[in-house]
Amino acid sequence: MVAAEVEQLPGWVTLLRAPNPGPMTLDGTNTWVLRAPGEEFAVVIDPGPLDEGHLARIAG
Repeated sequence: MVAAEVEQLPGWVTLLRAPNPGPMTLDGTNTWVLRAPGEEFAVVIDPGPLDEGHLARIAG
């Protein structure tokens, strides 16, 4: 990976990659979890496939 491709994410943003590599997802679906500091609930963007392990990590 080229250093210019690496981004530091804010602490309230989590990126999880689903284990579903393929032509449309490349290395896997990028699932974004956004949780404001001090908040109980989060917003999940693109939860990915019905994979129990991945969904458990999202629920984390």
